[in-house]
Amino acid sequence: MSGACKIAAIRHAVSALHGAADDGADTRRYADALQETGAAIDELIAADEEYNRAREAWLASPAIHDQFQATRDAWKRRLEALARVKGGAA
Repeated sequence: MSGACKIAAIRHAVSALHGAADDGADTRRYADALQETGAAIDELIAADEEYNRAREAWLASPAIHDQFQATRDAWKRRLEALARVKGGAA
């Protein structure tokens, strides 16, 4: 199963949980936490894809400093997104 399919499954579960959340504050809190986690995972996937594109461009032309810097910046965004998924700060 691909990452996108797993994210869709999380979103579906969150939607169902939100539907049942009218029953109590705990359910709503869990649903909100799952939704935040899903958003953090989406951000990590996007940051990883950005890093891979930047890295490929830099490896194709390693002498171009702007591509090196773009790769470093993308790496940093990827690390920050990973930290959010893990529940901490970068």
